[in-house]
Amino acid sequence: MIMHPRRARRRALAAAASACIAGLAGAQSAQALDTTIRIEGSSGTLVPESTISIEADGTEATVFDVDFNAFQVDRGSAFWQVFRAASGAGVPFAFRGFSFGLQVTSIGPDVSEGSVGWQYKVDHASPSAGADALQLAEGDAVLWFHGGFAGARDLDAAPSVDRVRTGNSFTVSVVSYDEEGVPSPAAGAEVAYGPARATTDAAGRVTFIAQSPGNQDVRASRAGDVRSAARTVCSFDADPTVCNLPPAPDAPPAPAPATPVTTTLPPDTTAPGSVITAPALRSRRGAVRSIRGTAGPDRTDIAGVEVSLGLRTGTVCRFRLAGGGLSAARDCDRPEWVPARVAGGRWVLPLGRGLAAGVWRVETRATDGAGNTQSVRVPGANIGAFRVRGRVVVPRTVIRAPRAGSFPAELARVTGIAGPAAADIGLVEVAISRRAGRLCRFVTYRDTLAGPRPCNRPIWVAARSTGRTWERTLSPALQRGGWVIRSRATSADGRSGPVSVRVARVTGAGR
Repeated sequence: MIMHPRRARRRALAAAASACIAGLAGAQSAQALDTTIRIEGSSGTLVPESTISIEADGTEATVFDVDFNAFQVDRGSAFWQVFRAASGAGVPFAFRGFSFGLQVTSIGPDVSEGSVGWQYKVDHASPSAGADALQLAEGDAVLWFHGGFAGARDLDAAPSVDRVRTGNSFTVSVVSYDEEGVPSPAAGAEVAYGPARATTDAAGRVTFIAQSPGNQDVRASRAGDVRSAARTVCSFDADPTVCNLPPAPDAPPAPAPATPVTTTLPPDTTAPGSVITAPALRSRRGAVRSIRGTAGPDRTDIAGVEVSLGLRTGTVCRFRLAGGGLSAARDCDRPEWVPARVAGGRWVLPLGRGLAAGVWRVETRATDGAGNTQSVRVPGANIGAFRVRGRVVVPRTVIRAPRAGSFPAELARVTGIAGPAAADIGLVEVAISRRAGRLCRFVTYRDTLAGPRPCNRPIWVAARSTGRTWERTLSPALQRGGWVIRSRATSADGRSGPVSVRVARVTGAGR
């Protein structure tokens, strides 16, 4: 299949720019690539449209197919992106290796069978290369979907506004992209706006009346096409701050009554809003030592502002705690809130020495004196992301047990430490092997011995890690003989460190 001309030109320019940078920077590693991914199953969305950073320095990672064969994949490829996205979202993922490359066999409940299977598009166009052979570029949007292998089309729904007053109308335009990424109006598509449904006209458009205040998703579907991503439209009535807009101007004061009147005011049920002003969302900063913003609309009645800062690791986050440390990795929609300092309508969260290098997801919420807490997320206002540039810290591991030169009667546990703390350890892996002639047999994650394979193709098994310390337990213990133990650590941004090696000789009978 021929790559779309516009995409081919963009890739050629990106490649030329990368070559120039490489020539100027010498051996320095390229920066990570900011990309997006969405995975659509046959009956629903498996991974919603998400931002994910992947490496662009040409390094490789080892992955294992359904037959437990090891393969090397480029960390800047489309395959590595979907592998990390599915793993980070907890969605089952499997593939099989062939002489021509790697083929995705299942994601979630959907399995590739016959003429129906998993395929992908980049910027709405179907690439002519397999995912393991395709290098992604900065800003690429990747869509994986389960369907037929011929004539793949996908939909995109674009509301005319993202914030609108209730009772007013807005338009949704739906476009269908063919295999080469050429768009055309999607006539006859069904568009859902909250509980409302409507069908697009010949121009691919449909009109809705804004519903009750709050956020509603807009999404399009049509038989034979891949459903669109969900887009959010926020509606408001008399209080535009529900959608993080400036408050409505005050009405002119009414004339004073001739006689005193006692009035009972209704309870305050309107939640306040908050806006992030620094650092600018979507910006790249050399150092970030505070998060700042404003809150309203009644600046005299702001009781508090809370901030959530999550360091992105694939599609999950590690949240900054009040003491400055990071939480365990979890879904980015489960924020960890830290109180900011508030002075009137302004707030600030000091960060001490600043944030580590990486992509940070930031979100804020304000609470007023009546106890109303902000619950509406408005991208670009109180939720977004920014990147912190900085020195890359390479993670390292040290094997503590078994000790060097020891001769244990049995070996049932390997332990060690990982660091430095600035590397933000996300994963520790261990590979244990024994010689079989000129080849090696590695211990699998089931604690069984795999068949002979080249010693330079280790089988890595994740260790139980708390960040700094880690351990790998073995049941049953290793049998008598010589064993080679390798360990390596991977930082939260996906960068793997050097391999540590320890040779152990077991004297007793175990396995």
